Amino acid sequence: MDRTKQIYELVEEIRELAERASPSDARSALIYCIKQLKIAATSRRQESNGQDED
Repeated sequence: MDRTKQIYELVEEIRELAERASPSDARSALIYCIKQLKIAATSRRQESNGQDED
């Protein structure tokens, strides 16, 4: 499965879950997910940069 399709499916799942959750819970969960993705992206970028220097 390609990345674009995975992202689309996850967005749909998030949308469905957010509709069932309270607005504040949905917002908090989305903020948490975004922060985790930023951390993962930063780590991956740093690992890639470290490998390039070898």
